[in-house]
Amino acid sequence: MDTPRILVVEDSEVTLFKLKAILLKLGYAVTTYSNPVDALEWLEKGEAVPSLIMSDLMMPRMDGLEFVRRIRALPATARTPVIMLTS
Repeated sequence: MDTPRILVVEDSEVTLFKLKAILLKLGYAVTTYSNPVDALEWLEKGEAVPSLIMSDLMMPRMDGLEFVRRIRALPATARTPVIMLTS
């Protein structure tokens, strides 16, 4: 069985580092991006499909709500659970 992958999109380097460390310690495979534009490009390539997406709400270049709209439009991630983070 494949290790579940979690995609974390967060513009705060400190928060991104902490989330990744915690999730890795819990045994998940983790992919991280500091902005949603790069994360969306990775998802569109289809190299891996995450089991869960964690995204910040307030980010530069594209906010978390627009990011969710766009991932919902992709067949591979249309039904992927999303947890939104905000400070």
